[in-house]
Amino acid sequence: MRDCIFYVADQNMAETFTGFLNRPHFHRSIGCGAFQFDPLLDIARAKGKTDGGLWRHAGSLCKGYLKTHHKLVVALDRDFGGSPGQTQIRKEIAQQLLSAGWQQSQIHRARHRS
Repeated sequence: MRDCIFYVADQNMAETFTGFLNRPHFHRSIGCGAFQFDPLLDIARAKGKTDGGLWRHAGSLCKGYLKTHHKLVVALDRDFGGSPGQTQIRKEIAQQLLSAGWQQSQIHRARHRS
């Protein structure tokens, strides 16, 4: 099993996470323990879906990673057309992921400011 999958809304986020997580000792910057990261295995995004698509379909998009990763980070902008706001986005994504089989302790929701 891999440590963590980062499911992101778009290519810009994928590149940002990849750049940051490939830095030496990146874990110190975010205050967590060291973990293995390979962008080919640990970054995912659904082509054709951006912030709104990830918000609406996070559970089904991330379900397959239950068998391959211990933890999950879902990252999307909080401000996009049709956004219900940060609080509602976080709540709905958490509900979807729990329904898909993820445990609360496995879910780490990240924010990307627009």
